Amino acid sequence: MKSRCTLKMGHALCLCALLVAGLGLLSACTPNSALPVAMTSGPRAWLDQPPDGFTLPLGRFTLKAHANAEGERVRAIRFNVNGMALSEIPTDPAASLAYAEFEWNPSIPGRYVLQAVALAGAAGEPANATVCVEAAPGSGCPEVAGATPQATAPPVVSPGASPLSEKEIVLTTEMRTKQDVLTKEAASGGVTVSPEKPLVTEIGVVFGTVKSDLNEDGAGEDPLAGVTVAVSGCDTGQGVTGADGTFGFKVPAGTCYLTVSLPEWDFIGAAPGGSVYPAVAVVRGNAETQLTILMYNKKAAIDLLQKQPSPTVPQVSQVGVVYGTVKSDLNEDGVGEDPLAGVTVAVSGCDAGQGVTGADGAFGFKVPAGTCYLTVSKPEWDFIGATPGGSVYPVASTVVGNAETQLTIFMYNKKAALDLLKKQPPPVTPQGEQIGELVGTVAFDSNGNGNATDRGEYPLAGVQVTLGQCGTGQMVTGADGSFGFKSPAGNCQLQVYLPGWDFAGAAPSGAVYPVPALVRTQTVTRVNIFMFNKKAAIDLTPYAPPKVTDTPTIPPKQGSPDINFWADATQIDGGQCTQLHWNVNNVSAVYLNYGGKQSGVVGQGSQQVCPQGNGEAYQLIVILTDGTQKVAEIWIGVTNPKEAPPPPPSLEPKEIPKEIPKEVPTEIPKEIPKEVPK
Repeated sequence: MKSRCTLKMGHALCLCALLVAGLGLLSACTPNSALPVAMTSGPRAWLDQPPDGFTLPLGRFTLKAHANAEGERVRAIRFNVNGMALSEIPTDPAASLAYAEFEWNPSIPGRYVLQAVALAGAAGEPANATVCVEAAPGSGCPEVAGATPQATAPPVVSPGASPLSEKEIVLTTEMRTKQDVLTKEAASGGVTVSPEKPLVTEIGVVFGTVKSDLNEDGAGEDPLAGVTVAVSGCDTGQGVTGADGTFGFKVPAGTCYLTVSLPEWDFIGAAPGGSVYPAVAVVRGNAETQLTILMYNKKAAIDLLQKQPSPTVPQVSQVGVVYGTVKSDLNEDGVGEDPLAGVTVAVSGCDAGQGVTGADGAFGFKVPAGTCYLTVSKPEWDFIGATPGGSVYPVASTVVGNAETQLTIFMYNKKAALDLLKKQPPPVTPQGEQIGELVGTVAFDSNGNGNATDRGEYPLAGVQVTLGQCGTGQMVTGADGSFGFKSPAGNCQLQVYLPGWDFAGAAPSGAVYPVPALVRTQTVTRVNIFMFNKKAAIDLTPYAPPKVTDTPTIPPKQGSPDINFWADATQIDGGQCTQLHWNVNNVSAVYLNYGGKQSGVVGQGSQQVCPQGNGEAYQLIVILTDGTQKVAEIWIGVTNPKEAPPPPPSLEPKEIPKEIPKEVPTEIPKEIPKEVPK
């Protein structure tokens, strides 16, 4: 990569030398010498896209152009095709360099002459480009019927410019232009101007420096060597920065996009341009555009932090780094297996922030010195421990100023653990013990009836479950109240602990405590444990199932009652809704009861519901053909309760009618109709 001319030179001389290096031309750089480019005294335009001689596929293509005018503002840019106006695009009157673009969609293949015309007080000379539109690659460009392509306008040299002789033209840097206006002389290193294709596109220079910005102040520290800088948009090319971090490209005037690449370093901003990436640079003909691009590296930032003296200002907190890796630990050995991607890691206490792990499972935060608390979240995965820190959650970490603190956080997924168990042969201890799986759920049982399906009952999170007798282990339940252990086969015992809560029973073992469980080799044994809290039970809204009275006598139907009642989800996040479904046949009537409201419904149907608080119970009350009733109930629990959306409109009637409406047929069909009779 060539370094640009030193800024200690006079501005005019430096700019001249730069532009000459950009064009591969070196003139005497005197006030009377000029590059042979298209220039006029009035408004002038540059057709940035497409370049002259370009081949396009048949279809939509965006035309792009810039324009300016000395002493006045460009009000619009007009695009012409084969001498006919295509569109006139208004421009920003406050901009010194106007810009416009238009989506052109030629209907047939052929050769076209495209023009961009600057409109100020008067119309300027058009900028031209002849392009070939092909129906298929290599199919050629027939002349468009009724249209005569216009010749490319010859360059206009500003008054007073002296012609360039071959002796004054010397190749100083490698030349790259799309229009091939210069041909390289292999023997002498000089160049000659091609007489067949005059230079109509102005050339400029985009250059600058890539620097580190480890403290992210937007000013940067040191130049970065070895950075691959690529340019696109106005032209294509790339180079690698040297020890001074500089880069530079000679490109046609237009909008350029710059990207940077260096292992373990990330783009964080540019001046000018801010955080927009790729960095954008508008290059003008016969001019230079300068950028400073800033990059960041976490390890280098930590090294810089350690080298700097501690802050002496009492009001400024010292800063440290807490970082680490989130890993799966499906066999719960405290070592882990693989990094976990897509985990949301949040920090609080010392500071507030969050990030998502990548493929390497890594996370990191720059925070004020102090005690930080880390939480992790990934669907269907639960926290089970950290190193250091053990099973305490959230994970506590003491961060020291100007230092780094490292953690490894472990997560568990029951399905992934079972899949791993199935793929591995049953582990055998030296004593010949084989392994099985002991899983279950801890839930609130408000009335001691041995289940957690009543209204207001829900899974318990944060319960410490301890495995004993057959093996040893401990874990904390997640939001769904679930736990799981891999244990040697045999008689196991489970104990539970949650402050303020008492053991209330288990299924299938009842009130025996510690809870017994028989684990068999390569078998999943399930145990559901119930706990009780007096205050939580008192807080439950009193509820009694509705009673149906005066049930009419109805002739019996053929076939046994068929009652099906289910929900799309029985555990949802606060503020979300789900759908209830039912399919009931061979009964007399069906009612849906929830939220203190009861409504008659058809035999097959669905209803959207949005439970509030910690959850709600939903009942399907079915009147059988003998006048008795059956109640099917679903409890839908709510995680992280929020203000729920308004409930759906109530359905009538609110109470079960004492008499069957006259519209009900006396002959009871074998199936409940899918529509309520009118």
